[in-house]
Amino acid sequence: MTAAQISDVQACTLTLDVTSVIQTALNTYGAIFLPKGCYRTSGPIDNTNGVMVGAGAHQSFITSYDSTAADSVITAGGAAVIRDLGIGFNSSIITGSETQGQRNGIQTYSPVSGLALQRGSRIENLYISYTGTGIYNPTSPSAASMFSAQVENLEIQGYSYRGMDIAGQLQTGSVFENIYINNNNGSNLFTSSSDAGAQFGQCTSTGTTSNTDISEISINQLNVEWATVANAIRFCGVTGAHIGTVHIEQITLRNNFSGLIDWRNSSGRIGALSVYYTPIKTSGWYVVKLCDSTNLTANVSNLYNQTMFEVGVLNLHGLNDGSQVTSGNGLTGISNFYIFDRETSAVGPYVVRVGDYVWQTYQSDSSVYSSAPNDPHAMMTILPTPSGFNYPPQASSCGTGPTIAAGSTLQSGAVTVGTSGTACTLTFAGAGYPTQARGVVVDTAGGSTPPYTISKTGITISTATAGHTYAYSVWGN
Repeated sequence: MTAAQISDVQACTLTLDVTSVIQTALNTYGAIFLPKGCYRTSGPIDNTNGVMVGAGAHQSFITSYDSTAADSVITAGGAAVIRDLGIGFNSSIITGSETQGQRNGIQTYSPVSGLALQRGSRIENLYISYTGTGIYNPTSPSAASMFSAQVENLEIQGYSYRGMDIAGQLQTGSVFENIYINNNNGSNLFTSSSDAGAQFGQCTSTGTTSNTDISEISINQLNVEWATVANAIRFCGVTGAHIGTVHIEQITLRNNFSGLIDWRNSSGRIGALSVYYTPIKTSGWYVVKLCDSTNLTANVSNLYNQTMFEVGVLNLHGLNDGSQVTSGNGLTGISNFYIFDRETSAVGPYVVRVGDYVWQTYQSDSSVYSSAPNDPHAMMTILPTPSGFNYPPQASSCGTGPTIAAGSTLQSGAVTVGTSGTACTLTFAGAGYPTQARGVVVDTAGGSTPPYTISKTGITISTATAGHTYAYSVWGN
């Protein structure tokens, strides 16, 4: 570097281009250290099998002024190492209308060497801001697919298209850990075009790309927050996904019939999935939508690939609450609200399984949540804990002001008949029991048994007394 370039870097005035200086040093020595400062570039820096290290993610910044939409700040291949840097474009370069593969922070394929990021490579301790996509693995050629790479400790702030897009068609065995994706610190700067916080696999406008092999992906502590997107996270054609912890917070879904997580033709497990303070503003809103290529605009109806989705612990906290929604507002007119939306029929093995479940909401209109089915088609395996998936049923024709309390086991509890009530009907949340149901109802005031009937979807007490509490317990298959 010239003395003028050094002064410019140290002063962070970003007036002198240092692209060729960095590239020449990397090509010559195979490793470079970028001290604290701001480095202006005008084209991609290619790192194949080299080492790029900065003084820290908030100390050494590479800012690209490259106006070519298809370019990235850095392209990386082979056993490249990139760490302790800030990376992004000058804010004036980002149009907000970027699409796939445009203005990436790091592209994990080097067009110079023809190598994808692979075993021995590491991308870590980075702050990536003002990009179309923060980390991008191209869809083609097949040689561009990253494999056995390590990506960890990333903060991605402000993306106009996707925070991460891992779309290689033959990728296997890469590890992603401690990834924080936030669309510009809560200001939702890029709301007009942002597609997803993170995407894994090849998703198309008609579903999932065929003839791909995307497997054995490992993800732990993936945070996607504060954005207006089509989906927070999307998996397409991914098999053997091992996912530790996922945190979704303050995500607004732009379109109707959408899920925070879009799970297409994929199989895997999330150990703990937490969803915090997400506004519900659409008709057809789901925590997870499971679908194939023919079901992208309505409640899903069929599936043609083997698929499995499992959650160890599902934690839903304050849905439709938080700073984006005034408490108690935003609930009117909600329809087709499901925790899981999945196919009515399936060809081949197909299962959704949940091990443990926690629901917390601060909204006064709790009936919106308690009446929401967990699965619209009752084709889901639930492994409940003592409190489990025990939604209280909905009461109708039970007098004025009846109260319902859930019991300690699934489909158990008690209802106190309201003023002037002479009968009471309880309807289970969800689709009820698909085959048959049995149970008992007891008047706790004297231990007597009132006249009642039990169906697959609820309980009817034909003669009841106002103010009396009736305990119930129902089981079935």
